[in-house]
Amino acid sequence: MSATEKGAESPSKTEDAPSIDSPAAAAPADTPVKSENTQEISESTSSGAAPAASETTASDESSPKAGSKDEPDTRSESESEGIGQWGDTIPDQPVPDDSGAHQLETAWTIWFDRKPKHAQVPASTYAENLIRIGDFSSMEGFWKFYRLLVRPSAMPKDTNFHIMRYNLKPMWETFPRGGCFIKKMQKWEGGTHPALDRMWEVLLFAAIGEAFEDPDVVGVGLSLRTKEDALSIWNRDQSNLPLRAKIGEKLREIWELDPQTMIEYKPNQASIKDKSTYRTPGKPISI
Repeated sequence: MSATEKGAESPSKTEDAPSIDSPAAAAPADTPVKSENTQEISESTSSGAAPAASETTASDESSPKAGSKDEPDTRSESESEGIGQWGDTIPDQPVPDDSGAHQLETAWTIWFDRKPKHAQVPASTYAENLIRIGDFSSMEGFWKFYRLLVRPSAMPKDTNFHIMRYNLKPMWETFPRGGCFIKKMQKWEGGTHPALDRMWEVLLFAAIGEAFEDPDVVGVGLSLRTKEDALSIWNRDQSNLPLRAKIGEKLREIWELDPQTMIEYKPNQASIKDKSTYRTPGKPISI
């Protein structure tokens, strides 16, 4: 079902968000939500703390700068921990009921984490370091968090945001038969690619508004790195080639990409083997 059918059309600006209570007072300490009068996060954010809100955006007047690909986050899976033991749900977490007027097809969970300092991190440690920002099941619930989150252009490097279907963790082990579509964004002089903020917002609205029209799409991610950033789209079954092609076509449509622009796809099993989603180039999808 599309976003329009659910009454969840994408507002053009964050300032157009409905007036609702701020979640900042009830949020855990290390979360990227805050009251509007809190000062903006800086690059020196302490380890483990998620970034706070900012209205900073990328400049459209920046000029491109070539650079080598950055080494993204890496983590390993202990063979004794096995595949898929992390499951699809987190116990004792009721499905959110935010009673918003524009209910979504399913509920969603917002996650934040930092790139591990060490090259190999057991899956159990990675899971423990995930910070659960909150849950929502309506457009009003989404805005309650989104209007207080920093934009990609203002986030510190080596940080990750994921918005996944309710209770699903952004881990390869959660979807051992799945994979990720990857759109890498080369850094520009002065910061992130000027299109990154817009592409991330468009991707979020497409996901929660069910623009991909299939529950196989289980989440979207944003990763900030030193030399390039990445947007990711997670799906549950990498073996469904027609559906993968359909998702790829929809990505080109919502991002308005030309046919020559590369979108990579990498199965989670390959990421487990490489210990990285982004380090080794995935297989470019052919549309």
